[in-house]
Amino acid sequence: MPDQIGDTPDETPDAVRSRARELLGPGRYGGFWAEDGTLVVGFVDEVSDAERDQLRQVADGRRLRLEPVTYPLAELERLAGELETHPDLGELSISIHEPDNVVVAQAQDIDRAAELLEPWSARPIHVAEIPVVHAPVGREPPTQP
Repeated sequence: MPDQIGDTPDETPDAVRSRARELLGPGRYGGFWAEDGTLVVGFVDEVSDAERDQLRQVADGRRLRLEPVTYPLAELERLAGELETHPDLGELSISIHEPDNVVVAQAQDIDRAAELLEPWSARPIHVAEIPVVHAPVGREPPTQP
């Protein structure tokens, strides 16, 4: 969802994301996120001065930072797709966290998740616990007497 400035949607983040993906291509584009009001483009290898200038122009005065990452987003997307469709990993929730440049595998039992993901241990995967909610939805947990 685009950022909101006043009553008008700010299309700048989407434009920067789209232009960065186009300029850098699948082998160099590492993702896009916002951090403390700064638009951040992740990249693999180098970004030329001409590419930086084009991204600054699309950013239209917004703060922009280019940050080197290890893996292109396309590689993380391929890995996430592989994990999502693997028949033994159905209990995991898979997503990509672009700022950390990793695929996140969430599970209620992180030890079991780590065991299941052992064949991919050299890949950029972070295992995280899915929090267990003990109170019914919409109700507060009972207070201690």
